[in-house]
Amino acid sequence: MKTAGSLLPEHEGLRRAVRWLAEQPSRDARIIEEASLRFDLSPTDEEFLLRAVMPADQVDAMLAAGPARRHYNPTMRPLLSLLRGVAARPPASRIVFDKPGLHLALRSPLMETTDAR
Repeated sequence: MKTAGSLLPEHEGLRRAVRWLAEQPSRDARIIEEASLRFDLSPTDEEFLLRAVMPADQVDAMLAAGPARRHYNPTMRPLLSLLRGVAARPPASRIVFDKPGLHLALRSPLMETTDAR
């Protein structure tokens, strides 16, 4: 139960988020979103925090706009094809991608243990 002088909310996650936000150098929509993810806040809790640090008309506009649209990015198609191809192969302890200007080596310690048997 809240006392009359208490300003902290009753919800534990929200209380922890408020304390964490007080330690941050800035308080904007990005940092509120991070707090929401970090402390597993509900959309209502996140809106509460947004309204505490932003003008009401900006929060209303964000909520009215809904989630950001996801656009198709054709430059990602080769990468997605490569990842699908790698995922379709049998498990491996090491995968290496080489091309001019890029060397990427991935290894799985778990697979190396299995391969050694």
